[in-house]
Amino acid sequence: MGNFYRKSYPAGFVSFLILTAQLLVLTAWLPARLEARSGRAVTTARYNNSRNGWNPSEVILNISNVNHNSFGKKWSTMIQGEIKGSPLYVSDVLIAGQRHNVLYVATENNLIYALDADSGAELWPIPNYLGVPGNIALLPDGCGSIGPNIGITSTPVIDLEGRTLYAVGLTLEAGRNIFKMAAVDIATGRSRPGWPIVINPPASPSLDTRVSSNRGALLLANDMVYVPFGGYAGDCGDYHGWVVGIQKANPQAPQLYYRTPGIGPHVGSGIWSSGGFPADEDGNLYPATGNSFNAPALDYSNSVLRLRPNLSFSETARDFFTPSNWVDLNDADDDLGSSTAIIIPRQPSSRTPNMLFIAGKRGVGHLINLDAMGGVASGDGVSGEGVYSRKVAESVFSTAAYYEDPILGPMLFLTVAGNETICGPESRTAAMTLRQDSDGNSYYQVIWCTPPRLASASPLVTSAPGQTGILWVVSRRTEALHAFNAASGEELYNSNMVPGDELGGPQKFLNFIAVDGKIFLTNEQNEVMAYGLREARFRDLDYRRMDRYPLR
Repeated sequence: MGNFYRKSYPAGFVSFLILTAQLLVLTAWLPARLEARSGRAVTTARYNNSRNGWNPSEVILNISNVNHNSFGKKWSTMIQGEIKGSPLYVSDVLIAGQRHNVLYVATENNLIYALDADSGAELWPIPNYLGVPGNIALLPDGCGSIGPNIGITSTPVIDLEGRTLYAVGLTLEAGRNIFKMAAVDIATGRSRPGWPIVINPPASPSLDTRVSSNRGALLLANDMVYVPFGGYAGDCGDYHGWVVGIQKANPQAPQLYYRTPGIGPHVGSGIWSSGGFPADEDGNLYPATGNSFNAPALDYSNSVLRLRPNLSFSETARDFFTPSNWVDLNDADDDLGSSTAIIIPRQPSSRTPNMLFIAGKRGVGHLINLDAMGGVASGDGVSGEGVYSRKVAESVFSTAAYYEDPILGPMLFLTVAGNETICGPESRTAAMTLRQDSDGNSYYQVIWCTPPRLASASPLVTSAPGQTGILWVVSRRTEALHAFNAASGEELYNSNMVPGDELGGPQKFLNFIAVDGKIFLTNEQNEVMAYGLREARFRDLDYRRMDRYPLR
């Protein structure tokens, strides 16, 4: 060993060793850097029109490098206005002569920001401004839980081919609240010619802006931008559920619409969920509705509907699903539409290969056959409600995520709330495998659960092809970002365990994304934050925090 340190080498050989080391470092460094310029984009809520919350192309973050030593908070930027919708992301955008990976964020102040995803710096000279935010004082007394400003609440959508971001906000004009849709150039931040427009479908009764809210994410399909509407917290006023369709190429054309029937007084059947609704490959839409009031007959409350691209609804059993206990759900305000339905990728070994999944406030999780949705179910309110159904929680308020593990196969991840869940007492997130019995009937089965108190905003999963994925959970109870091995449930990271990585209080309607090696999310202080890989940190973890938020 001593001779090794005294041994001399020719200068050329030393240069060769140095060059080899440099190449090894460069080889390790290049994939991540090149990936950030590879054309990745998150242009809609929950990654895709299936709304399944899975990014299957995340080649930077993996179960080996997401840990407390190499992963953490990269930057935070304060912006103006509360942030309720999800950030969106486009890589390699040319702005003012420079290429940037860009994060787009909209706020209740009716502002749309473009931030450098690698530094948090603002990229446009000024944010796009849709107009004076709506006035909460114009809502009925006791109505709403958003304020004092009501502007852009929902997640926008980006037309990547047209390089345009569409967003909907409530604006105050001539003493009235009105909904407007903006169309914004993603490079300059300037409004497209002919935009913004007023959302005013040709219906009678009309869209009542005093009691209607747009919490649900926008959806781009069929060359249309679709916008869902529900009511405000408190179920105030005679609101309906609406879907409005606007032609992106001809915004002045008559707006398409579907309005829930609202048979009884006080109407209802809003389309509430922040994830909006999914669309299938044929462009059909699947909104889930909430409770109605005093309905004397079936009014498609607490249902999942199949709307055609022109927003027509057949009202045949093939094109909707309603739990058998829909009247009881109405009476208890237990909305099926408290979460967004997700379309599951085709399961060829199942008797019902095309399915969607949804779970609502009553805590029952449903697999529904998309080829024949079944109309009003004939079960007991828990079992026999769709292809497969079971009680999973006291309540579900968030949207499930889907993932295909290289060993375990198809999986679902769902936040289950309450003291009686499939995971035991206290709210947490459940990992379930999607299986078929010997007759090909599909069902799901729990294989692991997060520790208690980790009731997440709608969870996300990231993975690379053929690799084990990561489940990402943001908990308002722990006020932390958590990462888990999606197959085993091993906790990889907890932002409360390293000083400086804290979230600072996540939003109530938190929506976040994971893309190109970073997690982008927001907090109640109107901060936008990025977490990602950084240089190794050789400081001690805060073990007092580990006691408060223990690993499994």
